[in-house]
Amino acid sequence: WAFNAALAVLTSPITWIIAAIAALIAIGVLLYQNWDTVVEFAKTAWQGLCDFISGICRAIGEFFSGLWTKLQEIFEPIGQW
Repeated sequence: WAFNAALAVLTSPITWIIAAIAALIAIGVLLYQNWDTVVEFAKTAWQGLCDFISGICRAIGEFFSGLWTKLQEIFEPIGQW
């Protein structure tokens, strides 16, 4: 009988809603207590993402710059013909 009652409580949607609210409150408290660490992590992650994207953009720019130089070398003799 007790098992059935416990199972009914655990599978109740109200229990899951209460558990979700409690989890959100716990996450909020942890964020508040560790805010300085969270901010430093976010700054480091953002800087890493910016560096990564900047490197990709730089590589693409260098590729097209080199491509343009090669195209000029190829077509320059045609213009002088």
